[in-house]
Amino acid sequence: MQLGLDAAAAAATLKLFADGAYIALLEEIGRTEVGLVEASARYGSAHPKVEAAKSARDQATSAALSLAQSATGLDAPTLS
Repeated sequence: MQLGLDAAAAAATLKLFADGAYIALLEEIGRTEVGLVEASARYGSAHPKVEAAKSARDQATSAALSLAQSATGLDAPTLS
């Protein structure tokens, strides 16, 4: 339990990182973060393009968390 996970949680996490759909969502989160940073640098924080970029990032993050919970059976605090 060196990483703060029991054996079952560790095995579930390894299974998750072998899931292509989850990896694709992580990549999408990265792309949306880049879009958010670029929009924030170009426009003010309340600009519609910044708000759209935040929304895209939040949707990708939510989808990844949902998939992770479904695939592993772990709750959000354990996955965080």
